[in-house]
Amino acid sequence: MTQAPAPPAAITCVRHGLNWRIDWRRRSVRVRNSVGMRRLTVLLNNPGAEIHALDLAGTLHSRGEGTPTGRGQPVLDHTALSQYRLRIAQLTAEIDEHQARNDHVGTARLQVEYDWLLDELSAVTGIGGQVRDFADRGERARIAVGKTIRRALANITTLDRELGEHLRDNVHTGTRCSYWPPPDTSQFRT
Repeated sequence: MTQAPAPPAAITCVRHGLNWRIDWRRRSVRVRNSVGMRRLTVLLNNPGAEIHALDLAGTLHSRGEGTPTGRGQPVLDHTALSQYRLRIAQLTAEIDEHQARNDHVGTARLQVEYDWLLDELSAVTGIGGQVRDFADRGERARIAVGKTIRRALANITTLDRELGEHLRDNVHTGTRCSYWPPPDTSQFRT
């Protein structure tokens, strides 16, 4: 007869003044309060639930203050983009002229500007040369939430390596964040 796996080992995270107490598998650690710990606690108290980074950041996108996938303001306007492309075309012609005259110094000087402009243009354009948008609220929340949670996990790992590794393996950050504890299979060991 096969038994169903037991529920995952319980992890609790409770605030005590300026610290959070995390209990897991007969282990207990006190971690200083931080933004990352508050966000991590939400995940630990809701195992298996995916929580949007905007919600963890305290910006509820349901209020109509912005959508996580809405398009933002372009990094470069169309006038600037066409000026970049015009200058690249001019530089290409000038480089060809200098190469035809075997003017290596002039070619190298123009090539530096040409390479710089191409790097700048590739940084602000995506596939097909379309101008990228500044990061929207959802993207900024994803980045901020991920950084603060990773800092909290680093603090926990410093205090208790095994607990820190467990959390790093099972806490997932991104647009949607979650804590997925593995099933407790200790009762099946022989």
